[in-house]
Amino acid sequence: MTTTDNDRELKDLDVFFEAALEADPDPSDALMAKIMADADAVADSWIEEVQPVRGGFLRSFLDAIGGWPAASGIVTAGMVGVTVGVSPPTMLS
Repeated sequence: MTTTDNDRELKDLDVFFEAALEADPDPSDALMAKIMADADAVADSWIEEVQPVRGGFLRSFLDAIGGWPAASGIVTAGMVGVTVGVSPPTMLS
């Protein structure tokens, strides 16, 4: 059986794989302290002051359907429906 260049290249890679298995994968305590300090700084920037909920039925309805853009689309579609229902085009008669 003959040895090809590909076989030799794969055997050369085994040295690197063995070194990777022997390496310590745990990060140092200094690195973990820096990561946690950065995470605390970011988390502190996300804290928002809670605002009291204002509004009643209209506000909750608008929030449920997607806000004013959705409400305007619903009103427009309703008005077109009423217009076509009251005065239908001649081809629908």
